[in-house]
Amino acid sequence: EMRDAVEDDNPHGVVVREVSEIEPDDLDGSSVLVLGEAARHPSVVSFLEDTRSPLGWTDGGFVIEGEVYDEPRQAVYMTVHHPSVFEGGVTLYYGNSPEALSNARVLGFYGNSLLVFDTPEGTGLESGEEMPRAEVIRRMDFEFHERIEFGGDNARR
Repeated sequence: EMRDAVEDDNPHGVVVREVSEIEPDDLDGSSVLVLGEAARHPSVVSFLEDTRSPLGWTDGGFVIEGEVYDEPRQAVYMTVHHPSVFEGGVTLYYGNSPEALSNARVLGFYGNSLLVFDTPEGTGLESGEEMPRAEVIRRMDFEFHERIEFGGDNARR
């Protein structure tokens, strides 16, 4: 009966792992949401190599196509297609500090893309005021590599 109750409370089969518990198999076979320091875990980094992710890491931040983002108020949000799950996704949200994560409330709106945020200074957690909405300072949209044209005998990829 306990097992049925757990399944009823989790109809989508959501599995939560702490950073220290991540195994490569946890990332295969279903959509994945990676938050915070888990994004830098070797299993996650290796897994993302099979996606269209342009994201890399530095000691103090992240890098995209050679451009370093290491300011404390910068964050990255990215969703790419899952390499082995049809219509599945891999979503990652990482900030260089807790203050950088001020846009968490809008994160469901940017599929198949990458955004870099910069949160304005002077307000937020340290002042006790409501966290301001961060500014998008870079956006990348991931498009399909090939265009599919339909019609007649000339249909091609």
